Parts: sequence; C-alpha cells; structure tokens
Amino acid sequence: MKKLLFIISIMVLISGCTTIDPSYVGADRDTFEALHIEYLAYVDANEDIDQDQKDRRHRLIDSWRIRIEAAEKGEEEEPEKGEEEK
Repeated sequence: MKKLLFIISIMVLISGCTTIDPSYVGADRDTFEALHIEYLAYVDANEDIDQDQKDRRHRLIDSWRIRIEAAEKGEEEEPEKGEEEK
C-alpha cells in the first residue's frame, strides 16, 4: 500500500511539472473560437436534448474555455528563452 501511494505521489508531482506547447494552446483557442458559438446555438435549438443535457454541454464548453485561459496564463508567466532567473 505504501508503495502504491509513493508511485501515485510521484505521478502527481511529474504531471504538475509539464508545460503545454504554445502552438497547441493557440490551436486549441482557434478551434474553440471557431466552434463554441455555433455548437451552443445548436444545443440550445435542439428539442431532442433536455435541459439537463443542455446545461452539461454548456458546462463542457465553459470548462474548455477555462482550461485554455489557464494554459494561456501559464504561457505569460514563463520566462522567455534566454531570460532565466538570476
């Protein structure tokens, strides 16, 4: 059990140390901007989807936007190449 907890702890630490390629974040933002308005209009107009399902789809889009914004903020906080902390 202790070994399992140790392995999980290491995995959590490693996953927290990753950065996302800025080109991926930009592409994800572009995809979001191209799709989210039209998708939500489709969801809202679809009479086959009940309100709970519509709410979940809206939350999905909100969480996608929040992840993009967090990744963009992370990019701003990273020092540029050649400007390491002294």
